[in-house]
Amino acid sequence: MSLTLESASDWSGYFTIKEADSSVNDNDSQGTKPAPKPTPQPPRTTTQFSLISALNDNRVYAIKQLKRLWIPSPVAFEKGGYQWRNIVLVTPGELSAYQQIKLAKTTSSDRIYYLTNGGQKRLMLNDAVFRSYGNRSSDVVTLTDRELAMFPDVQFIHLNGSPNIYKIQGSKKYWVRTPAVFTRIAPPSAQVAPVNATEFQAYETGGVIE
Repeated sequence: MSLTLESASDWSGYFTIKEADSSVNDNDSQGTKPAPKPTPQPPRTTTQFSLISALNDNRVYAIKQLKRLWIPSPVAFEKGGYQWRNIVLVTPGELSAYQQIKLAKTTSSDRIYYLTNGGQKRLMLNDAVFRSYGNRSSDVVTLTDRELAMFPDVQFIHLNGSPNIYKIQGSKKYWVRTPAVFTRIAPPSAQVAPVNATEFQAYETGGVIE
């Protein structure tokens, strides 16, 4: 039996984690018995790059400060400096015991980033924005610069409840006037992140993209 970790566009064909072979060779003169299937082991949290994936889950996670960091793609996996051989297969229950990391900073900076469900990062512009989402300092996990670099920056946002899309550059937001303009300037992988009013207003207005 084997577990192939894949997603529709990212992980397919990259690697397979195999359990022990339980087949029996009827012609074996030694009468070898089937090898027992190993029980999934708990993640090795004592290693620097402890990596886990759960049965029937297409995601790979790194364990950081007893929380799980989603690695969004094979490219990100290699950029983060991880090793395929270190991935440990766990049960869904073991996986759920680790809270997913949503807020991160690095060892070289106090800037705090929100890690989106789409595998990107967005800078929390100030403390008011950070706390407007109900965040606490204890929610922030420290990553290496290399790990944070796995997540590309969010480029587009929209205010919750509004259809207008804005391109963000630094601390400024630029209104994208029409869907046609968005199609022209946005890369195929572009995502539009929803933000609350506090965060939206924290960005300076920088004009219109036409």
